[in-house]
Amino acid sequence: MAPRFVFHVGPYKTGTTSVQLALQAARDRLAQDGVLYPESIAGEHPESHAAETRLLANGREHDFRRLLEEVDGRAESLGCDTVFLSSEGFSGQRLRGSLWRAVRWVRRRMRRECRRLYVRRGT
Repeated sequence: MAPRFVFHVGPYKTGTTSVQLALQAARDRLAQDGVLYPESIAGEHPESHAAETRLLANGREHDFRRLLEEVDGRAESLGCDTVFLSSEGFSGQRLRGSLWRAVRWVRRRMRRECRRLYVRRGT
């Protein structure tokens, strides 16, 4: 089965960092269970995919798409049916358009299922 992509869109102060730290700590176990939580490409927060969102913020959608293709290939080679990406940056207003274009591209060009997992702050 082709990997599906899940984009965790968690604004600041919604527990996103705790989720990311738990995913990072369980990375090997998750992969055994078919979920790839890929390592970040760089940055000060290696548990999240903040550096990846900066590609979008800096107008480098092509590089972000190429990264998604690489992650997709890694997931398939590991037998993972889900790729989980998480960053507070995905929730930023500036990135909304470029992230949604990337999601549509993944669906259309890569023929992968995509889900957006939103976290909202309580009142």
